[in-house]
Amino acid sequence: MSNNVSLIKMMIMVAFVILFGGVILITQLESFHLFKMHQHSLAMANKASQESSPPPAEIQDIEQDQFLLVYDPDTELSVSLKNNVEKTLLYMKKMFASVPVKKIPNDIKEYKNIIILFPNLDLVKDFTILTDYVSHGGKMFFAIRPDIVETYESIHEMIGINESDPPYKDTFSVKIESDFLINSRGLQITDENLIWNSVLDISLKENSTVLASTDNMIPFLWSTPYGKGTFMVFNGTMLESEMNRGFIAGSLSYLNNNFIYPILNSKVVYIDDFPAPFPDGTHDLIFRDYKTNTMSFFHKVWWPDMLKMAQEYDVKYTAGIIETYNDDVDGPFNERLAEHNLKIFGRDLLKMGGELAAHGYNHQSLTLDQGQVVSLGYTAWKDEKDMVASLQELNQFVQGIFQGYTLKTYIPPSNVLSEDGKKAIKKAIPSISNIASLHLPDDEGISYIQEFEYSEEYNEIPRLTSDYHYAQEVQWIVANGATLYGVFSHFIHPDDILDEERSGNKTWHEMSSSFRKMLKDVKEKYPWMKSQTASESTESLRSFQDAKVFFLQDEKIIQGYIGHFRGELDFILRSDKKIVDSLGCEVEKIDSNHYLVHAVSPEFTIELGDES
Repeated sequence: MSNNVSLIKMMIMVAFVILFGGVILITQLESFHLFKMHQHSLAMANKASQESSPPPAEIQDIEQDQFLLVYDPDTELSVSLKNNVEKTLLYMKKMFASVPVKKIPNDIKEYKNIIILFPNLDLVKDFTILTDYVSHGGKMFFAIRPDIVETYESIHEMIGINESDPPYKDTFSVKIESDFLINSRGLQITDENLIWNSVLDISLKENSTVLASTDNMIPFLWSTPYGKGTFMVFNGTMLESEMNRGFIAGSLSYLNNNFIYPILNSKVVYIDDFPAPFPDGTHDLIFRDYKTNTMSFFHKVWWPDMLKMAQEYDVKYTAGIIETYNDDVDGPFNERLAEHNLKIFGRDLLKMGGELAAHGYNHQSLTLDQGQVVSLGYTAWKDEKDMVASLQELNQFVQGIFQGYTLKTYIPPSNVLSEDGKKAIKKAIPSISNIASLHLPDDEGISYIQEFEYSEEYNEIPRLTSDYHYAQEVQWIVANGATLYGVFSHFIHPDDILDEERSGNKTWHEMSSSFRKMLKDVKEKYPWMKSQTASESTESLRSFQDAKVFFLQDEKIIQGYIGHFRGELDFILRSDKKIVDSLGCEVEKIDSNHYLVHAVSPEFTIELGDES
């Protein structure tokens, strides 16, 4: 009996073990299968976000809005203005056609806007074609103030102006009366070296809306309804400059209902010549205020202040290293004067999420042309071989302290760089794929000027502004850069305080207070901007440049499709309406009538409600 019981118990235990083992095996197999599926999904998602996939044919066939640009090919200012407006529209990924004034097509109703890029309106054979276009619902933007000619006298009331024969006047200021530049209502510029325009000294009809004004409250930018459409008039002559592209973008945004366009969305702050050798001895202003030598000031005052500002205002620094300030261009390159500073400051920089960038072995610009750097007091290189050797030394210098660190960004000394220099960079440090120079041309025409773009060779990531001083020029460029590109890109030098001209003979307390105000203003006006290093900003650049954007929209719905989608893309939407719902994107209000749209899917929808 007991043997039978034992046998039964044993059989039950065996069956339990088999059943339990089977369950475990099934569970493990299922878990493994799910794990593999998850890994496959992640791999596919990652692949989808990085590979360029063309939009479906039916999306590509959608008829997109087109802008008609009308210019005078015989006038240099008109051609320059045309080129600048074209570039602005390219950044906004809008379609356009540019035609000489004598070749305006008879049928223009298909165009979303017509943009007039010349002042002499008498060049148009029959202006009623254009006024009829507006009367029937079209929108026209005069991107330069009109001349007082016969055609002007016949249409001045249509475009909102009271006077038929107003005087011309030179003006040197602008006040923004609305948020057509994002979060810039009330911004006033009075710098005569920055803002100059020839304007018409006029007053406007009551049905006009003033968006900006100038000296003595002269209307500078306004819109006026006409029939079923709208005229917008810029009463000035400055929009051919790259500095004012945000003004163009903001004007077009205001002119059109529910206007949406992509942006880079990036905030980058550079410190050039850092880490670098600091001068020995004392500086009068520093010693007076801090009772310490120059080296100690940078270690104990300047750098702690810079770190504190970065933390308070959400900034990452990208720092351009040099080893020495000598002018040696033929070697040997072995003067490692910045070794101690690179160890101390470099460690702090990387700890706070910053980036070390190459500025050069020394501060000699990479060019073989002495004429390009003679005004800087620099020495041109004799050949490419020495440029390569100096950069290889810089890379070895960095590797000796931060083993395995990869340099990805090059900052040209004094923003001067030749094509020979670009080749030398690739040979010396192949990991460098980013160049950070200038976006706006310098007065002497010697700087390396960039657009935001990339090629197989380099990511071009220009800086827009510089200096510790929050001057009106900086404020203006920041407002324009934020509105068109969604970018704040700024650089400073540690030793600005040591130079009487660059410091404006101000103390570090005054300079740091101004810089703090700048960073605070940017954070408060554009809290949505992504704080990035130079290398991180190139990911935003690639997502932006790769994207092919298509829209279907009416008064209630905006449907967007992004071809070549890399995982996310940001847009600016200007609309007077409330956002009811969204799918495939996140929408955030960023001023009175602008929204940031963060697309997380290649297809997204925004539902609009009533006016807010």
